[in-house]
Amino acid sequence: MFFASKELDVYAIDSSKVAIDNLTAKTKELNLDINLKYINIIERLSFLDSHFDAIYSHMFYNMGFSNDELKFLFNEAKRILKNNGQLSFSARNNKDSMYKKGIEIAENIYDINGFQIRFFTKEDIKFFVNSNFKIQKIIEDYEEPASLYFVFCYKN
Repeated sequence: MFFASKELDVYAIDSSKVAIDNLTAKTKELNLDINLKYINIIERLSFLDSHFDAIYSHMFYNMGFSNDELKFLFNEAKRILKNNGQLSFSARNNKDSMYKKGIEIAENIYDINGFQIRFFTKEDIKFFVNSNFKIQKIIEDYEEPASLYFVFCYKN
């Protein structure tokens, strides 16, 4: 909604129909123009190669994706970004108060009250991102209730 309020051409995608329905209602209420789409995130995205100038996601990669699924998602981000396109995202990190709480599903992935959450180390971020992007900076910050890494990189 922030980007649309700045009159940028915005596409919002999510694998949650509830999230898309909620955003649809909010954009109508605020009279914002956002292209909304429900997707199965582990399938090839329906956007052309080199379509976007930038991609932003907030805690999206914290879903319980396997390592192979994360590699696929970062490859898709690279595919749909223009040359030197910006990828910026936030991800919960291993300093988060919920890290190692709940039931461990896989390495750094925990089931916490029915939600699978992946927590990242800086090394994890570099592992998944460096093959597709040049990292500009990683900033550690806190956003109630999560300890996050904010990652800024571009397609190389």
